[in-house]
Amino acid sequence: MRTMLSAAAVALALVGCATVETVPPLSVVDVVPVEGKSASQLCHASRDWAALNFRDSKSAIQVFDADRGQMIGRGVLPVYVMGVPISVSFSMSVECKDGRIRASFSDYAILNRPGYCGGPGL
Repeated sequence: MRTMLSAAAVALALVGCATVETVPPLSVVDVVPVEGKSASQLCHASRDWAALNFRDSKSAIQVFDADRGQMIGRGVLPVYVMGVPISVSFSMSVECKDGRIRASFSDYAILNRPGYCGGPGL
């Protein structure tokens, strides 16, 4: 019985570790001029970026249409705050036109905030 109570207490403590915390609405949008590149080339370059920066870019990229110059996806990347890794999820949208690219990032959520499980906290 004592072992079962200990296991239940550990399980309840670990549930707090899986907490997802949303961040106040924040959107980052940037338009970058790129001389001499077509919309198709820029769109393919954005897909290459996703392949290099996500473990599974095929699941991160939800829409890829080089003809329309559009890539939409969701991702999770580690962010280090004072040496502590924090996983942050976000939505991304990339729109490509000849000679420029617009990248939008929004819907941020912190997936594992230190402090919930006795960590250093922020």
